[in-house]
Amino acid sequence: MGAVGHRVVHGGEDFQGSIKITPDVRKKIYQNFQLAPLHNPFNLKAIDAALKLLPGVPQVAVFDTSYYQKMPPSAYYYALPMHISKEHKIRRYGFHGISHQYACENAANILKKPLKGLRIISFHLGQGCSVSAIKDGAPIDTSMGFSPLGGLVMTTRCGNIDPEIVIYLSKLGWSFTEIEVMLNKESGILGLSGVSDNMKDVILAAEKGDERSKLAIDIFCYAATKYFFSYYGILGGANAIIFTGGIGVNSPLIRKRILEGAKFLGIEIDPAKNRKTVACAGRIESKSSKAKILVIPRNEGILIARETYKIIKGKKIG
Repeated sequence: MGAVGHRVVHGGEDFQGSIKITPDVRKKIYQNFQLAPLHNPFNLKAIDAALKLLPGVPQVAVFDTSYYQKMPPSAYYYALPMHISKEHKIRRYGFHGISHQYACENAANILKKPLKGLRIISFHLGQGCSVSAIKDGAPIDTSMGFSPLGGLVMTTRCGNIDPEIVIYLSKLGWSFTEIEVMLNKESGILGLSGVSDNMKDVILAAEKGDERSKLAIDIFCYAATKYFFSYYGILGGANAIIFTGGIGVNSPLIRKRILEGAKFLGIEIDPAKNRKTVACAGRIESKSSKAKILVIPRNEGILIARETYKIIKGKKIG
């Protein structure tokens, strides 16, 4: 075995890109536990296991957050006192970067166009959900922020909420652990529907008349549509829209609902293509659509392998 590549969710502000794992890199991943307590500890366990099992084999860390490190400050700073943001490293980090990067590079290959010149709105809809605005191959904004909790409504995560809700619940006697569990594991589609954290189950319940499931789908799609139009404006238009992740690839209904309000922009899904494109890659825009609409199954493993090869060999590959 020539090398091992690892997905690491949070690189903080320490890593602008993928990097060979050294004791110093391992230490910095550990130091970022506080920024990603639900992810980085398990990422580091996998790294340590691989180092023990394969001594001498180069290991590379590929970070979900590094893709977003070059976003403009206007996109990543929160309106908090600047000294607090800098002292405690509070900013929009962004997540699912590996997935969005792979999807955008794949889209460019499918469209036979360079990333430079493409204005892409990329939806990663799965257990976690995010959307990114990407111009000329570089993200200029993304929905997830300081943590993977913010942004879109997700299967068990709440997405954007008024911060005062946390303060209010704490005053009522909720502990921070109880609030953290509720926001991360009991909210989203599960909390709204009361049926399941699986979108397929919620859609089936809605089709049978369950009102809470209908509302859950409405709220999920409404949040995504708001981000779509926001990013469309920030990008100055979009010539490609991507759906990836388990829900994005497997749910024609969700794709339809998110974009059905974009017809006045000349962006339109072809109903027949949309219905047929399930669990596979495909183009689903109508012939007259002003933007290409692509369904691209997620495959972070390929991008992690490419990044690992590039770091170890010092080469770029196509």
